[in-house]
Amino acid sequence: MILNAILAFFVFVLILLYVAKSKQANRLKNELENYKKVWNAIDIPIFIKDKNGKIIGELRSRDLIMRFVEFALKDEMTGLNNKRFLETVKIKYNGTNTKIGVIFIDIDNFKYFNDTYGHDVGDEVIKSVANQIKLSIREIDFAFRYGGDEFVIMVFNQEKDIVLKIANRMFSKINNIKNEKFGKVNA
Repeated sequence: MILNAILAFFVFVLILLYVAKSKQANRLKNELENYKKVWNAIDIPIFIKDKNGKIIGELRSRDLIMRFVEFALKDEMTGLNNKRFLETVKIKYNGTNTKIGVIFIDIDNFKYFNDTYGHDVGDEVIKSVANQIKLSIREIDFAFRYGGDEFVIMVFNQEKDIVLKIANRMFSKINNIKNEKFGKVNA
């Protein structure tokens, strides 16, 4: 039952993405409504009992599924989408006529931050870069943490010169990050 609910939710999420970014949104509204009905139907209580069988708490299956999806698709440290979700988005848009600009970002000399100041400071550097990325993109675009200090941004429905301007603005913001703990960041 829970596995079916998780699968239904993943389909629901993919349809939401498609509706949000597709010119054919009207065609999918009925299908989306059907998935909403399924989603509402799977919200069942899960009772937590102590060793004597007394109910001491309750969880909702929908809340658990949402947490699973969050763990599966989001990078915990930065809140950006993760590499797994990037693969899902690539599959979805492969073979479509959608214009997608891709920006790759790698933090220069990241090993230096970890080796010199420790991993906690390295994490702060990653979070600072992720925050600048979030501030630099539109709601319809995607930002992913691809690896340790690597990020991928997908910019939708823009010409090459606009994507380059967005990339330059993003790199400028990242290169202006300064912090008393770790100094200046370059990407």
